[in-house]
Amino acid sequence: MKPVLLMNVSRLMRPGEPGATGIDRFEAAYARLALNSSDFDTRFVIGGSGGSWRESRAARVSAVLSDDGAERDGDAAPQAEIRAFLLAEPASDHHRSSVQRIRFSARGGPSPAWLRMMESFGAMASWRLPLDTLKNAIHLQASHTLLAAPSALEALSRRRIASVHYFHDTIPLDFPEYCRPGEREAHFSRAAALKRLAARILVSSGAVAGRIAHLFAGMPGASPPVEIVPPGLAAAFSEQRTPERAVRPYFVVVGTIEPRKNHLLLLNIWRRMARSMPPAAVPKLVIVGRRGWENEAMVDYLNRCEALFGHVLEVEGLPDDALADLIAGAAGLLAPSFAEGYGLSLAEAATLGIPVIASDIASHREVWAARGKGRALWLDPVDGPGWLSAIVELAEGYAGPGSAESARNINGLGWESHWAAVEAILRQTLASRA
Repeated sequence: MKPVLLMNVSRLMRPGEPGATGIDRFEAAYARLALNSSDFDTRFVIGGSGGSWRESRAARVSAVLSDDGAERDGDAAPQAEIRAFLLAEPASDHHRSSVQRIRFSARGGPSPAWLRMMESFGAMASWRLPLDTLKNAIHLQASHTLLAAPSALEALSRRRIASVHYFHDTIPLDFPEYCRPGEREAHFSRAAALKRLAARILVSSGAVAGRIAHLFAGMPGASPPVEIVPPGLAAAFSEQRTPERAVRPYFVVVGTIEPRKNHLLLLNIWRRMARSMPPAAVPKLVIVGRRGWENEAMVDYLNRCEALFGHVLEVEGLPDDALADLIAGAAGLLAPSFAEGYGLSLAEAATLGIPVIASDIASHREVWAARGKGRALWLDPVDGPGWLSAIVELAEGYAGPGSAESARNINGLGWESHWAAVEAILRQTLASRA
């Protein structure tokens, strides 16, 4: 009989969250892989208050994943707008004060109305999960949901059901100034719950593993094993791409628009270039990501800086295929973050053979050492003149798609190899508790 995998989809199935963050997409990838697992009897579960658990019908999860991953009929128009931006020369007499913003169809959780409709037909039902009846079961969670108020996880522990958790980073503890108020305290509670309740912890990088070891050293009790399992990449990045064409070199930055990602550095650089260089000499910048938190200064730039119009484009909800094509045609990928747990966009650029200019932080260097084979320039994230010089130099030397010095690197990058490593860890965990 197959062991039972309790795949936690508490974050994925929460209603009405427009736009997907990196962790949203990570949990969706885990759910999709668990749905197709041949080694485990997968059950999708949602934790509640008071230690309760509900099991969600697989058809319900599958429908949400299909809705999340598929290109939609309305995507053609936004993609045409991106191409029009890349092929257009900026008008010297424009009267628009805001950066052009393109939004693809929302790819967040299911809407409350949609869930109510499906529940009424009975096709999307969920029911209480009787933990006492489970044999040879293990719980897996790919997000931080439930960790700050872990009564549901404590219920698993009381029934000796092992929990394996992916812990993405310690950024709220190390850099609380870049996070929402109260997030530092909440993340400390999550970490404390992990040390107490997790059978194993999965992380994306050695940098995160080191920070967790340091954090756990100051807490009472034994620490669970920590395994480094770097994220997989969407299949689009290992396939032959059709790079976007552009009238001028362009750069791409990927990530939620929040202070930690340091978009403000790039917006200042592009404003300076727009005011000091001929319009035809200014490279373009495409910002890919949803608007996040504590980002008033950045949004003010995007909404009111006239100099950026025609040079900078903001895109939200870009599908994987379109993102891969966009990066494949770029002169370079920019990653000026102050802190990262991993640095997924660097791995994506490395796979496509695109040069990167990135902040000189441990996680970025670790990703590039493992997956990058080509050109990378590491800069201090506050070195504005250095970033400006590097961007101008890379743009001036760019001869079009396929001219980059970097070599493609597609070995072991997919989600399938990642999931094989995760399943092996799950089997080891079960065997150790038999």
